Amino acid sequence: MVVAAWTAAFNTLFDPVELQRTGTVADQRPTWRRVLQAGLLESGIIVVTTPVIVVWTRLGWFDALALDAGLTAASLVYAYFFELIYDRAYPLSEARHD
Repeated sequence: MVVAAWTAAFNTLFDPVELQRTGTVADQRPTWRRVLQAGLLESGIIVVTTPVIVVWTRLGWFDALALDAGLTAASLVYAYFFELIYDRAYPLSEARHD
């Protein structure tokens, strides 16, 4: 739930800022910016979820951060490819011309 809320909030902010600064929409995002977007998304997830892991598991901060970093490393790859596939399946550049 925490990750879903963060992802929605992050993408709601990232995509319009990207459009304003670069003039491109998400489906036109170059690979380097797609990697940056996925990295920032996952970094934010670590910040948001590490305290939750500490509270729920009663682990120390270092152990919770290590656990969270491992989970985040796996989901970083997922986030990159999910965003890539989603942007190809629902291209905003086509919707803007309609």
